[in-house]
Amino acid sequence: MTKPKISVIIPVYNGERFLVQTIDSVLSQTYSPLEIIVVDDGSTDSSRDILKSFGSKIDVISKINGGVSSARNRGIQQARGDWIAFIDADDFWDSKKLELEVLAISNYPESMVVYTGFRNWLPDVNGQYVVPTPLGLSKDSVDEIFDSGWIYHRQLLTNWVLTSTAMVRRTALERSGLFDEEFPVGEDWDLFIRLSRQGTFCKVCYPLTWYRQSPRSLTASVKKIDYASQIIESTISRYGYTSPNGDVTDVEEFKRRCFQRRFNHGLGAFKNKWYPTAVNSFCEAIKFDPFHLKVWVYYSSSFVMKLWNKSQP
Repeated sequence: MTKPKISVIIPVYNGERFLVQTIDSVLSQTYSPLEIIVVDDGSTDSSRDILKSFGSKIDVISKINGGVSSARNRGIQQARGDWIAFIDADDFWDSKKLELEVLAISNYPESMVVYTGFRNWLPDVNGQYVVPTPLGLSKDSVDEIFDSGWIYHRQLLTNWVLTSTAMVRRTALERSGLFDEEFPVGEDWDLFIRLSRQGTFCKVCYPLTWYRQSPRSLTASVKKIDYASQIIESTISRYGYTSPNGDVTDVEEFKRRCFQRRFNHGLGAFKNKWYPTAVNSFCEAIKFDPFHLKVWVYYSSSFVMKLWNKSQP
């Protein structure tokens, strides 16, 4: 097998605090990528100076701020590799991450996407992120670690692929239409759903990516629009519930997750006092589980508050 040529794309916006650690983790890979492309999405902190300090080790693209999807797409358009690997500017790779993904490709050459497990990376009691200890994997220990197959029917339940773990065949990305820049959230789920219609995915079942989280990031900010539900409804309308190989999603689990997603969105809207939005979300949740008492309580409260606010001068 010809060795894969890998382009690594790192979007960054005001990432001065963790950018060095992230880039160093890519430079430390036991399988060297063809190129490392960092897309500076209009940073106003010291990120640009940090990028300059790496010299010719990385390629830097500077652009006006347009969001993470536009930054990734810009990197894809410039990339020369036949595989595109993504990592966000605050995440971290084990040194063998790319090596084991290349091994996955050699074992499952039909794969459209290879990806790894990940660990949530939280600060210690002092608020510091301790640099992870490499797993120290050998080839003898990785004989049974791959999970390959069609996952479209599973992607309808949730997004199983963290973007910072993924490496995608370039031709598949080009056929998919890249990241949808209209989605402020959920853009990764949308892309991997579309990719999962094209071919099989292969997972390296070791946690080779560290996903950095702050206490505040554990509760994502609520948007007025439930983009995740929009993505799933559009997908079902277009493709249905069945993977190209014939596997069908678990309908009961699908309904349960749809209910929970709508209910959680309603809760977020209610806490933000977006009562019309909350009413709509709870109403949609009721369609999936009309006997859930709690959702009726919140629906009623939201409806009352909606009418109350409307009646105020």
